[in-house]
Amino acid sequence: GIFQPLWTIYLAVVCLMMGAAWSCAFAQPGLRVLLGLAGVLFAVSDNLICSSEFGTEEGAWVHPAIHFTYFGAQLLIAWSLYYL
Repeated sequence: GIFQPLWTIYLAVVCLMMGAAWSCAFAQPGLRVLLGLAGVLFAVSDNLICSSEFGTEEGAWVHPAIHFTYFGAQLLIAWSLYYL
């Protein structure tokens, strides 16, 4: 649709964020898995949001999956603070 270019740019930025999370995570061993997984979960969450709001992805599983991945990412980021 009309938002396809904006959606594509936004998801490219989210993928850059995910890459930054993985690269920064290698500085400290305890952060590696937590921040890396948080970045992946945020990317999945935002992809699902874009697909459900601007694309054709529908189904009863989409909204619970969005919440699970988003709040899972938040939890992992909070947990990673323990290792700072």
